[in-house]
Amino acid sequence: KSLGLIVGMSSGNRNAVLAGLFASLASVFGKMAMDSDVLPTKLNFISSSLFSLESFNMMIWILRGICFGLMLLSNALMLNFFTKSMDQLPTVNAIVINSSMNFFFTAVFGILIFGEILPWKWWIGAVCVLSGIGLITSTSKKKNESNLKKE
Repeated sequence: KSLGLIVGMSSGNRNAVLAGLFASLASVFGKMAMDSDVLPTKLNFISSSLFSLESFNMMIWILRGICFGLMLLSNALMLNFFTKSMDQLPTVNAIVINSSMNFFFTAVFGILIFGEILPWKWWIGAVCVLSGIGLITSTSKKKNESNLKKE
């Protein structure tokens, strides 16, 4: 269902949302690559049962290197989609959508991957941000339509 929502968007909005998604993925992969406690904690359940300590530590270093590469790839994809969205949308819209989607996806990944708990005030703020995006994009769309009618 959510994929249908992304497919039904204008290409500029879709590119801005994808830019925000890849920016948040870059943060996730960066945390996994740079924080020496994240991967060992997440993978601790397999350390004693399948690997020796030395093999486990080597596997963690390899996974951290892969995460570093994925962080760079995510940043490159984010820049690609962000520049496309800035070509297709008013700059303010592209920046607001990208930043807020980055904010939203980072929270979702924080909850799902890292087990972070967000207070209710955060959720109220997130609803306000998403409502603001809706207002900005809808007024911009109406403004563009009225400009096209004038021409």
